[in-house]
Amino acid sequence: MSGASALACAYATNELLHLKKPPLVLAKVAHRAEVASKTGLGDVVNQYYGGFFVKFVTSARFIVRKLPITDTTLYCMSHGKLLTSSILSDTTMIKKINSEARLALTEMKALLEKKNILSFGDIAPIANRFTKKTGLLTDKLASDIQALEKKGGHAAMILLGNALASDIPFDGAIKLRIGTRKATLL
Repeated sequence: MSGASALACAYATNELLHLKKPPLVLAKVAHRAEVASKTGLGDVVNQYYGGFFVKFVTSARFIVRKLPITDTTLYCMSHGKLLTSSILSDTTMIKKINSEARLALTEMKALLEKKNILSFGDIAPIANRFTKKTGLLTDKLASDIQALEKKGGHAAMILLGNALASDIPFDGAIKLRIGTRKATLL
C-alpha cells in the first residue's frame, strides 16, 4: 500500500498546489520516497504502468516490458503482515535477492523469446524458484502453492508480502482482475 500512498500524495500535491508536473515526474518522486522509507523498491512503477510486465533494469529508470499475459483473473489471499523494511534492511537478504533475480530475469528473457502469449502458469514456476532460493517463501505459502498445483492450478507468493496469488479459486481468496490502466488522480 505504501507505493500507492506515495503516488497518491504526489498526484494530490501536484493538483492542490497547481504544480503542473507531468505524471512520470510525480511517479519518480513517489518512487524515491518509497525507496528512502524502505517500504518498497518497485511498487510505484507497477502502479504507474498497470498490468503485467517485467523490469529488466532497476525500477528507478521506469522502463518496463509489457507481458503478453492472456489470463488476467487471479485469486489472492494474505496470511498476515510481512514488513518490507525488515527485508530491505537486511544486506545479506538483498545480496541473495539480487543474485537470484538475475537468474529469474534470464529465465524470463528465454521464456519471452519462445512464446508470444504467456499465462500466469508460465511465470509462476520462475517466481516460485526465486522466492524459494532467496528464502522469502514461508512454509505456509509453499504448502498452499503445492496444494493448488495438485488441483491443477498455479500459484506464487506476492512480493513482498505474506500473500499468495493463484489462477484458480481457493478457500479464503478474493477474486481480482489485473487491469491495464495506470494510476491517475480521480
